[in-house]
Amino acid sequence: MKVNEIQGFLTEEMVDDFVRKGVWEPGLLFWKWWDKNARECPDKEAIVDARSRLTWAEARERSVQLALGFRKLGLNKDDVVMAELPNCSEAQLIQEALERAGIIFFFVATGFRHKEMLHLLQSSGAVAVVVPGQGRFQESFDFLKMIEEIKPDLPKLKHVITVGEAPEGAISLSGIMTMGAGEAISQDYLDGLSFDFDECVGFRATSGSTGMPKICCLGTPGRYAKEFGERWKVTREDVILGIATISTGAGMPAMELGGLKGCKMVMMEKWNPKEGPDMALSLIEKEKVTIACGVPPHVLMIARHPNVSKYDISSLRLFSWAGAPLAKDAIAGIEGNLGCRLVPFYGSMDSGWISGCYYDDPLEIRSFTVGKTGAKREYKFIDEKGSEVPQGEVGELMVRGGTGNMGYYKEPELSKATWDSDGWYNTKDLARIDEDGNIRLMGRASDMINRGGQNVFPVEVENILRRHPKVAEICIVPMPDPLLGSRACAYVEPRAGVTFTFDEMIARLEKEKMAKYKWPERLEIMDKMPRLPTGKIDRVKLVDDIKKKTAAE
Repeated sequence: MKVNEIQGFLTEEMVDDFVRKGVWEPGLLFWKWWDKNARECPDKEAIVDARSRLTWAEARERSVQLALGFRKLGLNKDDVVMAELPNCSEAQLIQEALERAGIIFFFVATGFRHKEMLHLLQSSGAVAVVVPGQGRFQESFDFLKMIEEIKPDLPKLKHVITVGEAPEGAISLSGIMTMGAGEAISQDYLDGLSFDFDECVGFRATSGSTGMPKICCLGTPGRYAKEFGERWKVTREDVILGIATISTGAGMPAMELGGLKGCKMVMMEKWNPKEGPDMALSLIEKEKVTIACGVPPHVLMIARHPNVSKYDISSLRLFSWAGAPLAKDAIAGIEGNLGCRLVPFYGSMDSGWISGCYYDDPLEIRSFTVGKTGAKREYKFIDEKGSEVPQGEVGELMVRGGTGNMGYYKEPELSKATWDSDGWYNTKDLARIDEDGNIRLMGRASDMINRGGQNVFPVEVENILRRHPKVAEICIVPMPDPLLGSRACAYVEPRAGVTFTFDEMIARLEKEKMAKYKWPERLEIMDKMPRLPTGKIDRVKLVDDIKKKTAAE
C-alpha cells in the first residue's frame, strides 16, 4: 500500500529523502529473512510453542503454503487480514505468509472485545479475521461468538478463519494451508506477490488510552529490528522468549529478532499472575532461553517469585522491557535474582521504536534512561510554546525519521494533527537528554501535576514507591483541589497477603528525602488496577475515579 493510499502524514518527498539517505532500503522483509534461514540452517529450530516445534525449513514451507492458500481464498494485494491471537506459532506463520503474499497483516490485543473489534474491523476494511477456534488454546472467552455477533455490521468481512477446529461458516487455518500445498511455485512468482520496500505492510492498533484505538501504518520491519540486534548483541545461537504478546511493542522483538538473526523463538501463550511466573521460568530452563521480552509486571513477578531459585535459568543473559519505568534499586535486585541484564527500550505504536539501551550500558544508564535514539532518528525537545529548549532541560520530546510509522490509516486530519508538515511526531512525553546522549523520561505531559505552580512528575514518585516491598503496582494521578489546582493521589495495588498504609507510603518518601510537595496527599488501595486491553494501567479511569470521589465528598 503506497503512501498516497494510506492518507497518513508521509509525502512522496519524504519517502524520496529516506531512500536517498539510505534510511529505507530493500530486503528488510520477514519472508526474505525466513528464506535465508531456511537455506542456511534448515534443520535448526525456529518456532516453539505449547503445541509445536518447527525448524526453519518447516516454518518456511508452511508460510509459503499459507501465502498461496490466502491467495486461493480470493485475497488480493493490499487486502487486510486481522488476527486476534495469543502468542503461538500460527501467529508467526500468518504474519510472514501475509507479508509474502502482499496482504496487510493486522494483529490486535486479545483483550479487545465487541466495541473495539467492530471499530477496528470497520475502520481497516478487513476482509478476513483470524481468531482462536475450538480446542487449540486455553481461552475462556468465545471469540467466534463475538465475531458472529458483530458480523452483521461488517459488510466487507468475507472470511472468518480459526486457529483450531472451525465450526460451520468458518474455515480453519490448516484448511487454508492445505489449499496452498502441493504446488511447484517459482521464486519469481513469489517475489511478484509481495510488497515493495516503500509500502505499508501491516497495521497495529494503539492501546486506546485516549479513546477508541487508532490504526497505525507500519513500514518494513527490518528498519528497527536491525537496531535491536546490534544493541543486544543477538546471534543465531540466542533463544528468545516472548512473554509480552507479540501484538504489543514490548513483544514484537521476540518475533522480529528471531527472523532477522535465525535464532529460536519461544512463544509463551498466556500470562496470568498466578501461573505465569512458573510457566516463564520453566520455559527459560527447558528451552535454554537467553533473551526474554516482557513488561515490568512480568519482570517483577518472575524475579520476586518464591520458586525462582529452584529453576536453572543460567542461560538467561538479557531481559528486555518496555511500557513503564523501573527503579534503580529494583533493577539491581532483579538482576541479582535472575542473573541477567535488564535492558529497556522506548517507543509507542504511534511513533514506532524511538530509543533503547545497549547490552553493555552500565546499570546507571539502564536504570535512569531509555538509552539513545537510533542513527536513523532525529529528536528535539520543545516547551509549551513549541520552541526548542536548551540542551539538558526538560521539554516535550519530538521525534522523526524513517524508522517510525507512516501515520494513521485513512485519517489525514488526525495524522496532520499528530505529525507536523516536516514529519515531527510529538510524543507528549516530558524528557531531557543527558550529557551522554541518553533520553531521561519524566512522564507524560498530560500526567504532570501542577500543585500550586510546582510541577510534580508522577513517574519520579512512582519509581520510589514501586520498590517498596508491599507494593505490586502504583499509579499517581492528579486530584482536584480548589486552592492549589491539583494534588497527587496514589493508587496502589498491594502485593498478595499484605496491607499498605498511608503512613508507610509517607515514611518511604521521607526516607528517600524527596521534596514534600511531591508527596501524594491521598492513598487509594485497589484489589486490582484497571487495565487497558493491551495490559497497561488505565490511568484515565483512575483520574475519573478520584474526580468522582472528591466531588462527592
